Order: sequence, then C-alpha cells, then structure tokens
Amino acid sequence: MHFPEKDKIFWKLDKILVKPEKIIVWVSGWPDSSFLITLLQDYYEKNWWDEQLLVVAHFNHGQRKESDKEQKEIFKKYKFHHIYYNEEKPKKWQNETTLRRLRKEFFQEILTKEAASYLALGHNLDDRIETSFINLLRGTSLQGLANMTFCDYREWKFYLRPLIDLQKRYIEELCKSNKVSYFTDETNKLSSLTIRNSLRNEIFPQIQLLRSSSRRYDSWLLIYEQIERAQIVSSSDNVWLIPLSRFPKAWGASYCYHIKIWSPNRWNDFVENDRAYVFQQLGIYKKISQKTLAEWTIFSNTSDDWYKLLEGVYFFKSHGKLYAIDGKKEFRNYSSNEQKNITTKEEKIMFDNVKIAIKKERKGGTIRYTKQGDAYKWKRAKKWMLNQKIPVFWRDFVPVIEKKGKIIDVVKEVVPRVYLK
Repeated sequence: MHFPEKDKIFWKLDKILVKPEKIIVWVSGWPDSSFLITLLQDYYEKNWWDEQLLVVAHFNHGQRKESDKEQKEIFKKYKFHHIYYNEEKPKKWQNETTLRRLRKEFFQEILTKEAASYLALGHNLDDRIETSFINLLRGTSLQGLANMTFCDYREWKFYLRPLIDLQKRYIEELCKSNKVSYFTDETNKLSSLTIRNSLRNEIFPQIQLLRSSSRRYDSWLLIYEQIERAQIVSSSDNVWLIPLSRFPKAWGASYCYHIKIWSPNRWNDFVENDRAYVFQQLGIYKKISQKTLAEWTIFSNTSDDWYKLLEGVYFFKSHGKLYAIDGKKEFRNYSSNEQKNITTKEEKIMFDNVKIAIKKERKGGTIRYTKQGDAYKWKRAKKWMLNQKIPVFWRDFVPVIEKKGKIIDVVKEVVPRVYLK
C-alpha cells in the first residue's frame, strides 16, 4: 500500500505504540474502515508484529436490508482475525443518538473482554468538520470545535483515528488504487435522516458555491493544527496543557508546559484519569509504573515550591502552579561566571543572548548571575525572587546588577509574564 501521507501516519503511530498492542478495530465495511484495517495490517507487518492482535469489531445497525449480507462478507474477508459482532441487532428506525449509545456499549464490552486499551476508528476529515459544525449549532467551546483528534484518551482507553486528516473522497480513491474493496451506504444520501446528512448533502455544497476554490479542507486543517499545537484540546475536562514557548536555551529543553487544573480543590481533584492524560500527552505513559505513580502522589501532596523527576520529565510545583519541563539533568541549578560591565551611555545590552534595557540606576554597574550569599533589599536574592513569585526553575537564570559590591537591582523582566501570572 502506497500513498503520500502514509509515512506521517506511521510516524504518529510509532509515538503511541511503542510495543505490540492489541487493538480493537471498528470495521463497518465502508471505505474509511476498510482502508483503516488494511493500513493497520500494513503497519503491523512493517514492525513484524502479530496481525492477529488486530481484533475486528463489526456493529450491525440492522437499519438496512443489506446489513446482514455485509456482515457475512466481513466475516469472510477478515476470517484470519478474531471478529466480534453484536448478536442482538437494534430495532428498526432507531435514531442516531440511540445507535451511537449502543455502539459505544458494544465497543466497551469488547475492550473489557479482550483487556485491550486501544480502539481504532475510521473517522476522517469530513467527519471531523461535520462534527465541528454540529457542535457549533448546539453551542460549544474550542474543545468542541476541535472535537476528535488522532489519538484521544478517555476512561483509561486510547481512541486512535489514523485517517483523521484525510478527506473522505481521497480515502475512496486510495481504496480503488490499492484494491481495497468496500461497501457503500445509500442512506447517507437521505438528508432528512440526520443533521450530518443534511450538512453533507445540502449545506456544504451551498457553501462551496460561494467560494472560488476548494480550500475548505485546508482551512479546517489549519484550525485543528493550531488548536492542537496550543494544546487547547484536552481529553480531560479537568486539565489542560498550555505550552510556554519562551525559556532559556541553557535548560536544554524542547518544551515547557503549564498544567492547568480547572478545579477549586486543585490537587485533590487531580484524579488518576487526569494524571494518565498528562503522562500520555508528554509521551511517558508507557514508562509509568505503580512505583512512579506512588512517587507522584507523594510529590503532589508536598508543600509548594518543589519538584520531581519522572521518566526524564521534571514536574515543578511553584506558587500553586504545576509545570512539566523536559530539561537536561539538574538544569535548574545553573551556574555561570559570565558578567558584563555596563557603560553610562548604553540604553540596551545583550547578556547571555538576552536583550536587557538599561535603566538609569543600572548604568555603571555590572550585570551577572546570582552567587551564594547575594542579598537584595535586606533579603537573600533568591528569597526576594520567591516573594516575587518567580518559579524556582527560573531563579538561577535571572541576572542581577551589582554596584560597589552590592546588588542594586534584579533583572526580573527576563522572566516572561506568563510565568508570573
């Protein structure tokens, strides 16, 4: 199987599946799910993993006369996989909400029975855009606008959507070019059946007529990418990861996140599901042991202004906030002999790759980093920074101005405001 986006999809799967995992794959028989199971077979074969770890789940909605015939075809086509199906079909003319609930119960039952943590779904870019519009009509937040992502984490399960960035029509073309057979659902053409069908068949074509080009997909992809890059999307309603892009190079870090907990009780309500979501987003979920979780619990119950190193990631508690930084070992204990004399004529200087404004009282002084024993305003310099709510991992990176052997100013402005709010 060959197509341009394949390597990117496999790269994303590599970040999630670090070892062979049992995956429940929803196979409806339509283009997206047929292409999905074929793609996952290809991925497992590439990694020399047992393809029988891919468990096929087929939910027969029982709403069309072709449903039973399609189920038999799926059993025949995927006979080398373990296949689950719903023995009791829904009654005729069930609404979309009821069918969705029955499907969810069906998948949860299989995940529990197979002791699996992964469910793969064939949702594509069209599905995502339609869901965004439906959520907007009902009233929603940014999280509802973004809705489904490549990998969502809920209730200790991972929901994989490898095709989420591909258009439905493109998937159909890929099925044909790669000789992947599939069924078609004629009820999708009935606009009166569901809101989604109405959007797909009537509203979107009208919107397209107002545009001179077909860049609707590009626009939505850009929106989704920007929301995900900012970590606005969260699988947990209680916690967000907010990236803080400005930090010293000396940290040796690739990221710094403020872990925002939306709860009045904060640490007490930072439940297991929230912790698991954070670990998964940081790419360390697979490494976390029961011992590590116990260490985290002790850490979260300690007094403020403390830190814990877990699986290569530093977690800091500082002034009621929680941060995650993948800095180099002991990066916060920074020591540098760099210093620079400030002339009386300079308005700005570069110090350790940072541009610093020279106020009147700073002229004629020496700028350097703090040393043991430094005092400022009758306090230890580090104690003064603590009172100013400068996070503990920033304090060694805040320069001071010395004149005649005394600290006359702390260059607090090098710390971005996002860390001080």
